[in-house]
Amino acid sequence: MKITNLEQLLEDELKDVYSAENQLLKALPAMAESAESKDLRASLENHLEQTQTHVQRIEEICRTAFRALWLRDYARLDVRLAPDGELWVLEANANPFISYGHDMANAAEKAGMDYYQFIQRLADEATARYERA
Repeated sequence: MKITNLEQLLEDELKDVYSAENQLLKALPAMAESAESKDLRASLENHLEQTQTHVQRIEEICRTAFRALWLRDYARLDVRLAPDGELWVLEANANPFISYGHDMANAAEKAGMDYYQFIQRLADEATARYERA
């Protein structure tokens, strides 16, 4: 997918945030199906349901936090899932390190935007916002 705006970059970064959960979503059905024990199968199916809920909540909470904090263009949200199932936003970094080879630049690259395109996009978004003001 070619990234055409920074909202799409946020969406792509969210994919990384819960990629482990998504990997579980892919693996758990096969694991449950091949389980020989009824108890193990039931446990894996229950874990699958919990994981589906976690993935939905991570996306919803990150989007809500991004908008509630009036973040623009790009940000990094650090989240943790507590043992009791609560999802905590630990930090919202409105200006994360964007140097070449670091997290935000790498996320942009994973989304199909090279470093220079990423920096240009940030400048273009800020310029357009300034012109609208």
